[in-house]
This record gives sequence, C-alpha cells and structure tokens, in this order.
Amino acid sequence: MKYKKIIFVIIGLIVILTSLSMIKIKKYKIEGNNEQWSSAKELESLLFPNDLSKSAMILFARDILNLKTRLPFVENYSLVWNNYDDVTIKIKNRRLLGYVEYMNTNMYFGKDGVVTESTTKVLEGIPKVNGLKLGLVSLDKKIQTTQPYAFERVLEVVNDLALYEINVDSLDYKLIGTKAIGDSYEESSKEEETSKASEGESSSSEEEVETQTIKAKETKKQETKKNENKKNDVIIHDNLVLHIGNVSVECGKTANIDGKLQELKGIMGQIVGLEGVLHLEKFGEVGGNSVYTFDKKR
Repeated sequence: MKYKKIIFVIIGLIVILTSLSMIKIKKYKIEGNNEQWSSAKELESLLFPNDLSKSAMILFARDILNLKTRLPFVENYSLVWNNYDDVTIKIKNRRLLGYVEYMNTNMYFGKDGVVTESTTKVLEGIPKVNGLKLGLVSLDKKIQTTQPYAFERVLEVVNDLALYEINVDSLDYKLIGTKAIGDSYEESSKEEETSKASEGESSSSEEEVETQTIKAKETKKQETKKNENKKNDVIIHDNLVLHIGNVSVECGKTANIDGKLQELKGIMGQIVGLEGVLHLEKFGEVGGNSVYTFDKKR
C-alpha cells in the first residue's frame, strides 16, 4: 500500500511537470540591448532557437539555476514575468573600452583588458587600438603583448577616455623604450656596513660584535629592498595619437595623460567638424606650457 502511494505521487509529479512544460511563452519583449551591436531579432534567435526553448518551465529553470544562454555583447540579463506566458527580458550590455585586430578578427576588451567578445563586426563608439605588438590574444583572457608596460598604458588611456566620455575612432600607441630607475644603483653602502661590522669585531667585546652584526644584516635587508624598489620604478618613453573624425590629437607621452584628456574634454566642442592636427604634446609637462595649438589642414 505504501509503495502504491509513492508510485501515485511520482505519476502525479510527472503529469504536473509535463503539463507545465507544455506552457509556451507566447509574448516576450527585449529591453536595453544596443541595437547597433545586436538586434532584438539576433538575441531572440539565440534565446529561443526552437519550440522547446520557449517552454516557460525550462526558461524559468535555466534562470534559477543560472544556466543562461550566452548572448553577444551582453554581460547579463534578467527575466521579469508579467504572466505565466509573458516575459520581459532586460539586457545589461557589456562595457567595452577598445579592441585590437587579431588574425582578421576584432577582439573587444573591457576595463581590465580581458577579451570578452570576438567578432568581425566593427562596433560604433569603441576605439580601435593600433601599434601594439600582440602576443597571445584569446577570449576570456587578458591581452598579451611582447612589450612590457605597453598594454597597461593603453588600458590607462581607454579607461580615462571612458571616464571623461571622450569618443575616439581609434588610437595609435607606440612604445619607444623603457628605462628602469636604479639600474646603475651601486651597492657600496652595503659593503661599507659590512666593513664597519668587521672593524667592530676586532675592537669590541663579543656582545658588541653580535649587536653590530645584527644591525649590519638589517641594514643589508633594507638596502636590498630599497634597491629592488628602485629597479621596479620604470621611466616609459612612448607616444600617443588619438583620431577623432578628421582630427588627429597628438598627445605625446602618456605619463600625464589624465591632464591632457581633461583639457581635450573641455575643447571637444571647438574641434567638431574641423580637419587638422591638435597638439597636446607639451601640455602640462615640466618645461612645457598650458597652451595647445591646432594646425588646420589647408
């Protein structure tokens, strides 16, 4: 008798689940997507490729279990149920800051430099990055270059461009060279401390010798750490050019790019529709000035 009840319960659940699975989504609406990146029809074809995918129960279960369909240029999406067969899909677009061309494919990356999209499409409003010597570039991984520091500088630039809401078509970056501060650092101070400790050994008691030896070792550690920190400081020689319509913005070094982009933001309205070169190379730099010049193309 007990087993019969269990069987009836199982059969009842199967009937209920089968009935629910037969409820189809009859009405749906997509909100928030960037039509220039992905049209609503493209997203609909991915979300509902067949009749089974339109099952309300399956759609609900995939949402609860976080088994959502991956959509191009979409970071996430949520479902708002208006009725059991009516749902609104709210899209949150990815925040893309730039792209590089790699093996005839455009690899789009976000604020941390990780590639989140690969496509042959050219997305409006996202700058193309030229000049990097690319290493390995693959989806869901940070872009690799053969030049240390180069991509980190580019990341700083594109993040600042997004911060100041400056739209550029492309940017040309060139890493000219790097120089580590402290490469010629001489470790003479450590030798001096060692010799002082040796002198102390011959003229002091055993306790004094031990104390001086400990101090000498601590001094060595501090000097070594100081030396390492100096070698980690790097002077970067580079050059940046931004392209906005028919205007090329010569930014020069990226060491103080933040100030240059702030100035550019303030004069964007004045260069719209112009053709020529805006010079910001010396703006805000030591020995430079706070004046920019514009060479209008004739």
